[in-house]
Amino acid sequence: KLTGVDSAQLHLHGVWPEYSAAEAAEAGAGWPQYCGVTTDADAALDPAVLERFNTSDGWQAWASPYAFGPTALHEWAKHGSCTTLNQSDYFALGE
Repeated sequence: KLTGVDSAQLHLHGVWPEYSAAEAAEAGAGWPQYCGVTTDADAALDPAVLERFNTSDGWQAWASPYAFGPTALHEWAKHGSCTTLNQSDYFALGE
């Protein structure tokens, strides 16, 4: 439990899939990452999705480091690319 921390100081980091215990043991990691892309630079965000994401009240209030910065691209490249979700649905999970 955190003490002395105001909710305004907390930020959503991201949403990512996790392996089952057997998959994690085989992969040597707890979650898949960079599926189909090698780096953040290899990924591309749909401009319309990014615009909605950056201007949504939820993201502005709860996860301001994401808005208008490189964090959204990083989260999509590293984690979202490993889901079966499209970009819009992936980012909506955090809202």
